[in-house]
Amino acid sequence: MPLISVVVPAYNASEFLAECIESILCQTIKDWELILIDDGSTDNTSEIAEQYSSLNPSKIRVARTANIGVSAARNLGIDMAAGRYIAFCDADDTYLPDALARLAAILEERPECDIAVGGFVNARKLKAISPSTDKWVICDAEQCLQHTLYQKEGYHCSVWAKLYRAELFGDVRFSPCRYEDLEITPRLYLRARNIAISKAPVYFYRFNPQSFINTWSTRRADVLTVTDGIALLLSDASSALRTAAASRRFSAYFNMLGEACVNKEPELEKKCWATIKKERCKAVADPSVRFKNKVGAIASYGGRRFISFLFEFKSFFINFARNRATKPNNTKQS
Repeated sequence: MPLISVVVPAYNASEFLAECIESILCQTIKDWELILIDDGSTDNTSEIAEQYSSLNPSKIRVARTANIGVSAARNLGIDMAAGRYIAFCDADDTYLPDALARLAAILEERPECDIAVGGFVNARKLKAISPSTDKWVICDAEQCLQHTLYQKEGYHCSVWAKLYRAELFGDVRFSPCRYEDLEITPRLYLRARNIAISKAPVYFYRFNPQSFINTWSTRRADVLTVTDGIALLLSDASSALRTAAASRRFSAYFNMLGEACVNKEPELEKKCWATIKKERCKAVADPSVRFKNKVGAIASYGGRRFISFLFEFKSFFINFARNRATKPNNTKQS
């Protein structure tokens, strides 16, 4: 039985998969297994996975599926996992060299903790880790969930950059929806006792401008269904958790209002606006709501047209700045 099972779903990930696998092979801790799920790739993802598996047959296992989606692929990985702990990594991301060692050490040292949450970066050049970030804070799971729903710094809903005790999953699996990390996190946290948190990075997240979260499609509105579900899940929880869930739901509706305005989706805009008008007073009154959301809630009192204008102006300014940044320099040297 390995100490850690690392689950990596991969779909057409040939460009970065080798780098992802290498980051796991180079971990300072060696007591792990890697479960690669080739989710119906049409490029040479499968060949890369099999090549690494043939070179490391005792460490790397490969399963192929018929494009079942990231949630189902991760669920298969969970079912296959033999480790005491389970970690997830996206195929285009990488672990820092001591990531698994640091995450496992805190769970080994603190048996009352069920999840270890590390930080992440999206820049190759790391700044020196300061003593203030290179430490673990033990947090009651309910309080950790509350901070996560409020989107506090250092608390994130992604399943990567974390290590879970395997028994925590039980019958909990990823749902077949978008924003699957956000959807499963409250369900896992509710099963946990305590959670160890560190702001020190353990994970490199590769920004992809073409990814689902960075491009527009109507499936982006799935976040509304997910946050509605979180509010329902916590409807019988403590007052603090119910309020935090309402804040996360308001944030989702406000973000989608902006997307609806910019991408000319009038029905979605109407749906989001109705919820914002109903919930904005709570957002303004809640002292824990992050500043960005509180400003948005206050600005919404200017009316729907005013908010639409702000979102469209913001979109115009961002696109203008991007075009300026990417415009070739045609200045000739004399």
